[in-house]
Amino acid sequence: MIRIRLYDSPFAPAAPRVFEVPSLAEWLLDHYGPAPDVTVQIFRGEPCAETEISRDVRAILAGDCAEYVVLQSPGAQYYAVIAIVSAIIAVAAIVLMPKPVMPSNVNRTQQSPNNALGNRENKVRLLERVEDIYGTVKSIPSLMMPTYNKYIQHSKFEYGYYCVGRGYYDIDEVRDGDTLIADIDGASAAFYAPFTSPNSGTPMLQIGAPIGDGVVTAKRAIEVDGITLKAVNQVQLPASAKYRYTPAAGGDTITQIDKKPNFNSVIDVGDQITVVMAGFNKTTYAGLDYDGSKVDETVVAGPYNYSGTYTVAAVDDGVITLTTASWPAEKEVDSAITIVGATYVTDWVTLPEADRTEVWCNVVAQNGMFKDDNGKLITAVGFTIEIERLAADLTPTGAVETITASLSGAVQDERAETVEHVTGWTGPARVRMYRTTPFDFDFKGTVVDEIKWTDLYSVSPVSKAEFGNKTTVHTVTQATARATAVKTRQLNCLASRKLPIYNGVSFSGVLGDDGRLVSGTIAATSRLVDIIAAVSIDPKIGRRDLASEVDMKQIWDVQQALDAWNPECGQFNYTFDTDNTSFEEAVVMIANAGFCIAYRQNGKIRLAFDQAQANSTALFTHRNKKPKAETITRTFASDSDYDGVEFVYADPDTGQSETITLPLDGSHTKAKKFEIAGIRSFAQAWLRANREYRKLLGQRITIETTTTTDARSLLPNARIDIVDNTRFKSYDGEVVGQDGLTLTLSGDVAFVPGQPHSIVLMRRDGSLQSIACRASAEPNQVILQALPSEEIVTSYGSDGIRTIYSFAADSARGAQAYLVQEMDLSDPQYVTIRAINYSADYYAADHAAMPDKSEIIN
Repeated sequence: MIRIRLYDSPFAPAAPRVFEVPSLAEWLLDHYGPAPDVTVQIFRGEPCAETEISRDVRAILAGDCAEYVVLQSPGAQYYAVIAIVSAIIAVAAIVLMPKPVMPSNVNRTQQSPNNALGNRENKVRLLERVEDIYGTVKSIPSLMMPTYNKYIQHSKFEYGYYCVGRGYYDIDEVRDGDTLIADIDGASAAFYAPFTSPNSGTPMLQIGAPIGDGVVTAKRAIEVDGITLKAVNQVQLPASAKYRYTPAAGGDTITQIDKKPNFNSVIDVGDQITVVMAGFNKTTYAGLDYDGSKVDETVVAGPYNYSGTYTVAAVDDGVITLTTASWPAEKEVDSAITIVGATYVTDWVTLPEADRTEVWCNVVAQNGMFKDDNGKLITAVGFTIEIERLAADLTPTGAVETITASLSGAVQDERAETVEHVTGWTGPARVRMYRTTPFDFDFKGTVVDEIKWTDLYSVSPVSKAEFGNKTTVHTVTQATARATAVKTRQLNCLASRKLPIYNGVSFSGVLGDDGRLVSGTIAATSRLVDIIAAVSIDPKIGRRDLASEVDMKQIWDVQQALDAWNPECGQFNYTFDTDNTSFEEAVVMIANAGFCIAYRQNGKIRLAFDQAQANSTALFTHRNKKPKAETITRTFASDSDYDGVEFVYADPDTGQSETITLPLDGSHTKAKKFEIAGIRSFAQAWLRANREYRKLLGQRITIETTTTTDARSLLPNARIDIVDNTRFKSYDGEVVGQDGLTLTLSGDVAFVPGQPHSIVLMRRDGSLQSIACRASAEPNQVILQALPSEEIVTSYGSDGIRTIYSFAADSARGAQAYLVQEMDLSDPQYVTIRAINYSADYYAADHAAMPDKSEIIN
């Protein structure tokens, strides 16, 4: 990784921002784009005139320094460096292949739950890319409509409509959390192929009973969240009852004679009450009590009328104390007491949607519905829903529709009902509700009849018959105790993308530009060859012509080689979920999962399979290199180096991310993390983890050399021989003469006593032949032990240049072998090659016995 320190201003006192990146050039493009609006200066290490590389495109592309400093300041001066870098990257022969690193090799910024390491739950992905699944993945479908709850025979069910992804799929292992939908009573899931939906067509897969509802927009009103509907006699006192009015210095008191309901259940401190003593006024009647009966005294004060509005200072069992202390005498009289502002009718709740046609209300008796007096008795509670039409500006019109319903039962289990009402108009409305059945205070046993208004939905129709090239799923899930304990939906399934299958000559089917199956057949596939073809022709991804831009025959041959090695290695299983992934980046990811590098040759996309190679395919000596344009970097193990690997992959058996750690004995001190997108099997992950681990240990030499245009024919991942011309003495050059099997060379060579030697000759087509040889009488001659495969050219002429050679002891020959990593073709006369030392150890685990997964994954 490269460390970049970015200073927002050369003179800013603030600390720099620090970035750890795999490539300086790519970071510059990602951070500034091809046309930034600030001046940028780039330095290898600490800034000074000697370390500035702002104008040096080659140095920026090399990115071979451990640390860079970037200074930015206002202004548009930029030297056009990043624009040049962008152009070079776009035309390089190895354009499609960045080195796999962690974490930038897996997108985490705009991801669907399919790719998430945690919080894998169904959610709305508004304005984000529809999931593009290739291969087989555990799909966490995204919400296409708000979920809603309805009650069927007093049981709660949640309805949902979700998108699995673009295109056609085989679906398996449909679950809610960890439980199969098929094993959940009352649950259903209906999967619809592209261009069909619950509003048209039939499911391609039905689990459980058919679902009666279509796709609607049911918007839940947040104001309704379990409002208890109380009877009028539970919020107000009776219209007439007997009360005792008692004067007291600390506040007059009123005592209930019959507590139906008790003061303390309906009145709070600070409430106001209104008292009305009917039939009384301020006239006094001598010799008569307040009720008109005779009294012993012949002259008494007339009946006192305590009518008026009072504030409550204290509440007790059947007694309230007022803030007044003005009553002259105690009286017990029938009267009416009203609690100011107390009502049994809920507030109005506004539903502003202009396209609303229905109103749904859920009413629930959570504790059941019954009367119990040594046995449960049936009880019933009625309620009324009022829906008032609103004008476009949401003002009431006075037009009200009234719906009545009831809940009844003699059980302790929850009783509930969904009232669905289609209004006589389309548009805004407001809704309120109240209980119409009084509470039975006279029943001698236990009464359980509390009802709550739990949900209010504004329901609008969805006119679309289908939703295009998407596989969707309509679900109904019973809200059991287990399900309601989990606050988020966890609908998931195993989704396998169905594509036209390539057989090396033709495809099994054809998809139209809209993604619709036009002809033939499609099938579930994870093969690189099928997926690369699909993304290439997809009008939303590649929009490429297969015949002219993709070498299907070559990719097919690579697929056969991968399958012959291990059937799981040529597979790709991933969800593309971000809208900033280009076609080239998609092909990079697909190829990388299959141990390949994607590249262009003759205008066509091809794959280079990274595998063990017994022989090199090209030879570069001082005769076909640019003079003094070669650097070799050797690294040696140190405490700061990585000496282990943590390889993360999605395991299909556990359904979660697993990690392979190498070395197995845990003796490493610092592990490098890898997570290669698209790897979903233990075998594929094990082999790739070993490949990365062995390269980590064995990759100790990096070479950059500039050659003649011979290198333009090189392929990524190719093994080549490069003679080390940084040393004082090297044995390479041209063959200047031939006498039978004796070759005369352009320079002297030296044989190491007791060791076999060979000479590598470059053929006219650029390929190589290695021939054992022995010393001759002259130091610049060797005697071949076998015939060359083609005529050796010893002079310039019609046959081209002389035959190029490289000579070495067989024990040292491996030191000349390199593995091509990158190529720069920006110079029309020369090609710059960047390569790492080739080692057969990189591939040592490729054909070794694979351990049991249980021994590696715990």
